[in-house]
Amino acid sequence: MKLTIRGKLSIVYTVVLFTLLTGFCIILYHAIAFSFQSKTRNELLTNAHKLSERFDNKSQTFTDLPENDFNANPLYWFRMIKPDASLYRPAPVFSVMKNTASTSKVAQSSKTEPWFYNFEEESQWFSSVVFPVNEGKQFSGWVEVVIPVTEGKRILNYIAVLMFSLGIVIVLLLFFSGRFLARKTLAPVEQIRKQVDDIYEKNLSSRITSPNPSDELGQLAGTFNLLLQRLEKAFDSQQQFIADASHELKTPLTILRTHWEKLVTQKDIPYHYRIHMQSDVDELVRLSSLINNLLLLASTKEGIFPDELPIINFSKLTHALYDDILVLAESKNQQIRVSITENILIKGDKTRIYQLLLNLADNAVKYTPQNEWIDIRLQHDNLWAEFIIKDNGIGIPEKNLPHVLERFYRIDKSRSRKTGGYGLGLAVCKTIVEAHKGRITINSGINQGTTLIVKIPLETV
Repeated sequence: MKLTIRGKLSIVYTVVLFTLLTGFCIILYHAIAFSFQSKTRNELLTNAHKLSERFDNKSQTFTDLPENDFNANPLYWFRMIKPDASLYRPAPVFSVMKNTASTSKVAQSSKTEPWFYNFEEESQWFSSVVFPVNEGKQFSGWVEVVIPVTEGKRILNYIAVLMFSLGIVIVLLLFFSGRFLARKTLAPVEQIRKQVDDIYEKNLSSRITSPNPSDELGQLAGTFNLLLQRLEKAFDSQQQFIADASHELKTPLTILRTHWEKLVTQKDIPYHYRIHMQSDVDELVRLSSLINNLLLLASTKEGIFPDELPIINFSKLTHALYDDILVLAESKNQQIRVSITENILIKGDKTRIYQLLLNLADNAVKYTPQNEWIDIRLQHDNLWAEFIIKDNGIGIPEKNLPHVLERFYRIDKSRSRKTGGYGLGLAVCKTIVEAHKGRITINSGINQGTTLIVKIPLETV
């Protein structure tokens, strides 16, 4: 069974304190029982000793014996047993008590040391002592004294029941108090966890705070902060390298593309050469697109979007997208079905939003077979503008869905290369959506098509 640390601490706290409490109760119970037993035995020995002193050695009998054995409510009962196991005088009560030691058993017992035993008669408990009578070196028999101890037994039973009942209540109190203390103790851990959850690549400059920087959790927070500092430095270096490399490559690629495009149009170059040149131009176009995407991804942190974005008409952009996607879908004879709610306004960068829509539409066209359909919808969803594009294409395996928005991730490298992709299109889409404080989700399955949902906050005028 998998338990949380709080649960483990609660159980350990409860078990330890319950064990200590149980040990204390056992010791206390036995101390009380021992006290009762000592008191009882002292009383038995006192009475037995007084009776033994009344033995007359000359007459070989007991004199001036009390009549306790015949009283209705005596403090004790007694009998005198000769060495041959007969009685010095009748003891009617002992004939009624069926569970006392027999005289023959007494006759076989020690002649020098008293011994004790307990017995039960008709739900009543009694304690007895068999006391040897010795006058000088002459042994004269035994005196047995019996007293009732039922009340003491009842008190001990009551104490046991009380301890058990209180033990159950105390265990429950210990468990819930343990959970409370564990929650209080682990509250700083939960606070650190929430702070860590809020840190991602866009806010690596954030740092974890701790109520007490000097304790163990404070030192752990300090270690996390050092780790974040190293990660931020490494991430910034990576972003800077991508931005610098992209800037350095952008100009020469543009020059090369311009030169090759001019060469392709020259009629004096053989046709088969111009075919290869056109292929090179297409490759340069893809490389230029890759560099532009890398610049976007690398520059988002530095604020490629202004702090105050203008209000734009999302509906008009979607209408413009429809016109362009018709051109893209024409070569594959695909049907485009559109449903656009008019006058949906958002705050955004018009160029980037259109780039987002065009990327999504281009993907839908690429991965949808010929003569199939693509659905585009723009609608209200409470406080969100919801753009949905659904294709009837090959779909995305479930295991790949969590990764398709990552940079440079390609499900099938050969297929993506054939369609001209570098695994940055959806990553760029995600970046644009997040920069507009929106979110993007993907639902798909093998041969079930793909649905992409983009939500951006609505703007009211």
